[in-house]
Amino acid sequence: MGNVRGFTRSQALYSVVAVCAAGLLMDLPAAVGMPPMPLAPGCDPPAFPPTFLVTQSDGWTVDLPAASGTKLQGTATAKSPSGETLLGRVSGGLTGEDKISFIVNWDNGHRSKYFGNVDPDGAISGGRQDLRPDGGPDHTNWRASLVILCNKIAPNEQPPPPEPQPNPQPEPKPPTVLGTLEVLIPTDVWDAPDGKGKKVGVSVPFGRDVQIIGEGCRDGWCNVAVPEAPGGVGWVFQLHFRRL
Repeated sequence: MGNVRGFTRSQALYSVVAVCAAGLLMDLPAAVGMPPMPLAPGCDPPAFPPTFLVTQSDGWTVDLPAASGTKLQGTATAKSPSGETLLGRVSGGLTGEDKISFIVNWDNGHRSKYFGNVDPDGAISGGRQDLRPDGGPDHTNWRASLVILCNKIAPNEQPPPPEPQPNPQPEPKPPTVLGTLEVLIPTDVWDAPDGKGKKVGVSVPFGRDVQIIGEGCRDGWCNVAVPEAPGGVGWVFQLHFRRL
């Protein structure tokens, strides 16, 4: 009888411990062991900060132009660890609540596609692809210095309806590149060819490469992409360049 009572008490103690343990497990927050939730809902919507700097695994940094909302556009500036500088036109931005993709057309003829993810805490990072036909694989990774902004919405608050946009215009496509010129003599950029235009106050230095776009070359003048010129384009005297 003593042995039976001893067994019964142990069995009862085990049952109490099991019930308590089950209660503790039921009281654990549902988020334990679960992946973090994405930025939405609660964002109105995710947006870029006023400045957007990318640091690459190869040591280069890329200063992207200030953007509004989910889009990047304008002139990007890249700097190497040795101080070399490149300029390029950038287009793209957020492609969803947790994806980013943009392309930079560099003034040295390279064309880079950046793609990545937006982490639940708003940090952004990803990889890069060289879009040149002979570019080969590109294993460069990158990370942004700042995070995506998120304007919180109160639980019972609805975001205001978007304002109607009259006749929305499609986003301009990057100009077709017809070739590349290397600067042999520093030269001014003009707003029109044949010496009939005006200087725009921008000069391209020796050794820099520029892309031929638009109307191409004719009568000793070439229509080229110059990001720092008004509109990002201009005309230069072809004899000051060597075609690559």
